[in-house]
Amino acid sequence: MWQGNVFDIIPKKLTLLPCLSFSLKGYLVKKFILTLLLLSSVAQSWAISDEAAYGLTAITGCATGLLGAGLSDGKTVVGVICGLVGAGLGHFFWHQFTPTGRMKRAMSRIGILEQHPLVVGDFDQDQIIMDVLQETYVSSEWPLMTAFSNLNYLNQEAITAYGLLVAAREEDPSFTAKAVELEKTVNRMVKNIVRALKALKTNKDYAAQLEQFKREQQHKEEMAAKWAKVHAAERQADAAQAQACAQLQQANQPRVVIHHIV
Repeated sequence: MWQGNVFDIIPKKLTLLPCLSFSLKGYLVKKFILTLLLLSSVAQSWAISDEAAYGLTAITGCATGLLGAGLSDGKTVVGVICGLVGAGLGHFFWHQFTPTGRMKRAMSRIGILEQHPLVVGDFDQDQIIMDVLQETYVSSEWPLMTAFSNLNYLNQEAITAYGLLVAAREEDPSFTAKAVELEKTVNRMVKNIVRALKALKTNKDYAAQLEQFKREQQHKEEMAAKWAKVHAAERQADAAQAQACAQLQQANQPRVVIHHIV
């Protein structure tokens, strides 16, 4: 009766590159990664329940534990550590695709949006909006450019939050009331962001700063290209000098002449 370690049947040689090896270890690792990618794609498209998330977390922990033990030739400690790490990462990863997880992700984004004064404030005059922008981004070298970039980012975050809220209430009706209320808040935030972006783009100071910003960026790119050529020439000169020194050293080496005595 065989009494060896179960991992002794796994070949010792291992590589993760499928084109170079067909070992069992590499095959298992590839299949494990592909399975996780497939499951994550499915989870993003369709909701998974909390129970399914716990099940997938357990599977991820077991799989990473077995892989860790297998790749370390059956070392139990390595398997346990890999299993615990895999379970922790799996819990964080899979639960974000549950209705509860989607609500948490949406509320996290809403919390970020609420920190910006123009997102939560209803300003109906362009000059007031510009004053708030100047005060908010006063520490930036390009305040209006930074404001435009940040507002675009916040707009995308708001759209993402809205999609998560809709998905959460469609997947779990118990979230309907809370999600609908938050959707109204997000809609108001998006309107404020769009209003600020319009006021920013139509402002004469923005156009002037944009032109100056483009010239500055072009100058930086030209200087970077110039210094890249200089550094390339220096490296080439150093390589040529090193080669010349090597050839000179080789030429100056004493030659040993062996005389054959007949």
